[in-house]
Amino acid sequence: MEKHQLFQDNLDRSAELAVILSLEIKDYLAAEDIAASLKAGTDDTPDLRFLLDNLKSYIAIACRDIQSLSNLNFDMTDTINLNAELESKSLELTGMKLEYFERIREEVRSMTEATRYPIEGSKKNIENGKMLESYVRSILAELS
Repeated sequence: MEKHQLFQDNLDRSAELAVILSLEIKDYLAAEDIAASLKAGTDDTPDLRFLLDNLKSYIAIACRDIQSLSNLNFDMTDTINLNAELESKSLELTGMKLEYFERIREEVRSMTEATRYPIEGSKKNIENGKMLESYVRSILAELS
């Protein structure tokens, strides 16, 4: 139960973290469109054009990394959710197994109880038979 609670807590925290990160970084994704629209002017120096191209590349790389991180957060949330579901199913199955074992234990106890009296009765019948045989032998011995 404690392990299941830990999975559930991790799922909740990861979901919150994924939402917070996604909200925090989603605005940066628009930077890629803005950077792509930047164009060097005809009077810009080659150094300025080089810097602008580098800036556009850096922004594109950063935005792709942000997108990957955002996707990873949601994937992690899905994975943790799946683990929590598997743990819930495992707990449910374990509970069912314990119920089955308890039923089997009860059936064995019931069968033992039901067969105890016939066994005791048979034992008594054997003792009565031996006593009867002994009386019959003693009677025969007196008659002979």
